[in-house]
Amino acid sequence: MASRGILDRISFGRGDDTVTDRIRAHLHVLLNTRVNNSATVSGYGISDFSEICHNIPDAIPNLRRSIRNTILRYEPRVTSLTIREVEADELFSVGLEINGRINNSSEKLVHIVVICNSSGRFTLL
Repeated sequence: MASRGILDRISFGRGDDTVTDRIRAHLHVLLNTRVNNSATVSGYGISDFSEICHNIPDAIPNLRRSIRNTILRYEPRVTSLTIREVEADELFSVGLEINGRINNSSEKLVHIVVICNSSGRFTLL
């Protein structure tokens, strides 16, 4: 397996991060970046879902589809991706469970629960 890139090592500062840790960190950045807000990667990020709370539950399938397509495009270490809705504790928030397989790693699965709040910000649990 290829070693971590220089920017990855600088930003995390530790050598004991697992592949899952690095994927989680990248997904946190990816999900909180809006399309075309990246100066270096055209199209990087997800659509702005800050208005999702006004269209719940109808907007949730679109949110799931957008997240799935974005992860498959910009996080090549993850395949066989499934995303399902889970209960969120906060009012006007959406909970999603993300599951996938990790390519070329001894760690085989990634499991992440994310909460999208009413402002469109994602928190990984």
